[in-house]
Amino acid sequence: MPYQYRIICLANSRKLSGRCVAGKVTTGDYTGYWLRPIGTTATHEITERDREYQDGTTAQKLDVIDITFTGTAPAGFQQENHIIDDTIYWEKAGQMVVNDLAGIADAPPTLWE
Repeated sequence: MPYQYRIICLANSRKLSGRCVAGKVTTGDYTGYWLRPIGTTATHEITERDREYQDGTTAQKLDVIDITFTGTAPAGFQQENHIIDDTIYWEKAGQMVVNDLAGIADAPPTLWE
């Protein structure tokens, strides 16, 4: 059963022939959790078509995006992986202001276990 999350895009880097996108959930029970959309190809990158909005523009860092997923795909330390529904366009719901990023920053007691 497909489901949807709204995220703030905080990473949008090149990966093989596509992109690695990640962000934080902004609504619901998982607000503040990291989420990494992964594609349906063997190497799981997000293609240009995958991150395209219906108007032809593509998702960028700091976009607030609604994305539909078909399931989770945790892999080792990447427990945040969710498989996108590649038949549904991503929807831009807004844009994060750089000055507001401090409110979503992680503050772990240590970075290393």
